[in-house]
Amino acid sequence: MVELSEKGLVKFKEKFLEELSLLKKDDLEMFKIKYFSRKGEIRKLFQKLSLLPLEKKKKYGEMLNMLSKELETIFEQKKVDFNSTEIVKNSKEETIFFEKTLPGKKFLQGTIHPLQKVLDEIIEVFRILGFVVKIGPEIESEEYNFTKLNIPEHHPARDMQDTLYLDLPSGEQGKKTFKNTYITCPN
Repeated sequence: MVELSEKGLVKFKEKFLEELSLLKKDDLEMFKIKYFSRKGEIRKLFQKLSLLPLEKKKKYGEMLNMLSKELETIFEQKKVDFNSTEIVKNSKEETIFFEKTLPGKKFLQGTIHPLQKVLDEIIEVFRILGFVVKIGPEIESEEYNFTKLNIPEHHPARDMQDTLYLDLPSGEQGKKTFKNTYITCPN
């Protein structure tokens, strides 16, 4: 039984810390019950306070409250340490410490598709030759695709077999719409 004095409280703390240092993860709950439950060691010390005179009650009550909070903080820290560090066994039965709180290895998300690589290379070759890749409408009117590029009415590119004409309602009456025939042009 622990004596309710300064030396007794110091010895109690030393005993607590010694038992805590030897503690294994599986025994955490039993240790908590032994010290912090209603019938635990710390509660028994508080019950002894009622037997002391008033002056000593104030002195040792304050000391006991501080000790109780300190020991609870130490126990909670030990609990966190057990939860953050796990021992992992690998195939060679070597012990490795695994820290859960450290960031994991970063993996690359993927690579460029081989067809996209080839397309990028082809585009780069044409850029070197002076061509520019421009994204525009895929459906074009006859005026923008032929007339404004100075292609005459009787030119073979305007023939039905060379141009894919569409039966879509055009914005203006009488204008024909079709799939854009010119994909690239020099700068």
